[in-house]
Amino acid sequence: MLNGAAGQRSNVFRLRDGSFIFNVRSIPECKNLTVIRADKLLLKVAISRQLFGVQEYGVTEVKFREMLGHYGVHYIVIEPDFWADLKSMQMLVGLLHQRQFQADDQDSHHE
Repeated sequence: MLNGAAGQRSNVFRLRDGSFIFNVRSIPECKNLTVIRADKLLLKVAISRQLFGVQEYGVTEVKFREMLGHYGVHYIVIEPDFWADLKSMQMLVGLLHQRQFQADDQDSHHE
């Protein structure tokens, strides 16, 4: 479980889903986690993509890496097929498949 692996103050980067954030905040052991939604950093969506469309901010891989450092992200939770037709989401998934973002054996024991 993520809360067992998290340090004193940890930031979690989550692709989307307000219910995930609500659930994290409702668990007393997870009070040290801050959740940052990637869709808010990469996209502009007004209520519903189907109704109003989506605008990509054009964040590059280099800029996204800077964001991860700036926000002190320690863990990333992702839904790989979420809006996979968008270049921003393709960039994010491609980035996360790189070696530096792969869990090592020690991290995988916290699931």
